[in-house]
Amino acid sequence: MRFMVTVRVVIPPERREEAASLAPAERKHVAEHLEQGILEAIYADTARPPAQIWAVMRAGSLEEVQRLVAGYPLHEFFDTAYTELSE
Repeated sequence: MRFMVTVRVVIPPERREEAASLAPAERKHVAEHLEQGILEAIYADTARPPAQIWAVMRAGSLEEVQRLVAGYPLHEFFDTAYTELSE
């Protein structure tokens, strides 16, 4: 199954430093999911806050894709919506 994952990244000003420190781990996690084929495509609009991210992910179920997204280092800053895509 494929899912469109839409994410608004909302980082409170007082937590920007913490979020910045997690960015390298976030990039590594994205790279691993791309390499594994879990993450098929990712697009971002970071021109102004809050950042918007659109990703196409492959998983066996909605619960699995939610679990995968929860594993991202910055996930606590995500406001996320999931849409199952037709094959």
